Amino acid sequence: MKKIKEKMEVAKLKVFTETKQLLEEEKGEFGIKQLAITVGIIIIVGFVIGLLQGGLLEGWIGEVWTFLFDTIQGMVGA
Repeated sequence: MKKIKEKMEVAKLKVFTETKQLLEEEKGEFGIKQLAITVGIIIIVGFVIGLLQGGLLEGWIGEVWTFLFDTIQGMVGA
């Protein structure tokens, strides 16, 4: 079970890293579909990790929302 948790943590970090790289590479060309796919992947990974750890997802949803909100503000220069 511990190895599964470690693998899921690595997967989470990969998703966040790939999302950050995608945002840096695709400035001005990041559309709604890409954003929706990214949010979906992050939520799915967070849900799986939450289930494995037996915790609630309230913290995850807040983290994802904060990450996305900050990213969007950075994109529009707010």
